[in-house]
Amino acid sequence: MSSPTTQKPWLDYLRIIATLAVICIHATSHYYKNAPDLNTLNWWLTNLLNAASRFAVPIFVMISGALLLGKPSTTKAFYQKRTIRLLPPLLFWSAFYFGFGLLTDTDLHQQLWQILLHGYTRIHLWYLTMLACLMLFAPFINQFINGNKPRPADLRLLLLLMLGFFSLNGLALVAENQLKAELNWFRIFPWYIAYFILGYYLDHYGKRLHLSNRIIATALVLLIAAGAGGNYLLRQHLHISQDPPPLFSDMGPLSFIIAALIFLLAKTNAAYLRDHKTVRHLADTTFGIYLVHPVFIFLSKQALPDYNSHPLPYIALTFTATTLLSYLCIAVLRKNALFRRVT
Repeated sequence: MSSPTTQKPWLDYLRIIATLAVICIHATSHYYKNAPDLNTLNWWLTNLLNAASRFAVPIFVMISGALLLGKPSTTKAFYQKRTIRLLPPLLFWSAFYFGFGLLTDTDLHQQLWQILLHGYTRIHLWYLTMLACLMLFAPFINQFINGNKPRPADLRLLLLLMLGFFSLNGLALVAENQLKAELNWFRIFPWYIAYFILGYYLDHYGKRLHLSNRIIATALVLLIAAGAGGNYLLRQHLHISQDPPPLFSDMGPLSFIIAALIFLLAKTNAAYLRDHKTVRHLADTTFGIYLVHPVFIFLSKQALPDYNSHPLPYIALTFTATTLLSYLCIAVLRKNALFRRVT
């Protein structure tokens, strides 16, 4: 997630919407996966809410592409800025959730194994490790966008990075063969390069597509409805209940098209999404809200009695409580300069 910007305020609106979508995903996923009967209004509404929220992470990456690509920058300067932005929150929140896991439901051995295999101490932190990997290659993508010929030093660095990932892949093959364990955290980011470039492309050239608000909105409704129907068929007939649903994987065409349409809708209406102090303030808290919200999802599940029996009211309560408490937590923390660096 990049820093909020007053130069493109419509991206701040998108950032807020995507953050709310992440919370909605996590508030609905439990009921989507564990519902005993799919032929109920409760499950269908949960399915639709979950399906309609799956654009969230692709939008975050697209926003980064719109803000970071196409600007003149040396490889060194790019790495310096991104390291300052990414490393402190990655280290702080990894340590925080390591402790949180030990206090709740994860033993020390499982925590260490999860870090080794998946690159995070809590599942939502996969985004930070994915983004860190993506940022390693972002300067070279930017050179391509800007039409700059890479220097020999840049090519050597690129080859060295690729050698590092080749080495990680070798370790992964050994782990899969000898330990029957999937070491995969570093294999995710290449898929998000497409979203990274897509954000830049739609920001600069989206108007050339000549899609009206009505066409975009209609396409979104039809695609989400079709995806939700597909979820039902996969669950009912093939018993596939994974999270995310296969049709709404970020690596699938449906999520790619839906995220592109939502981004394009915001870009098309940028003139109406004007800079506003409140919007800037809320956008400034979204990164922190993303990072802290699983704590309040967890606490909501513990606080609400008989959690499995009341899907819709509990989804509403979990979503509302998590959003408000996460915002209040981050708004207070950001009053301190040290915490501003990690949120």
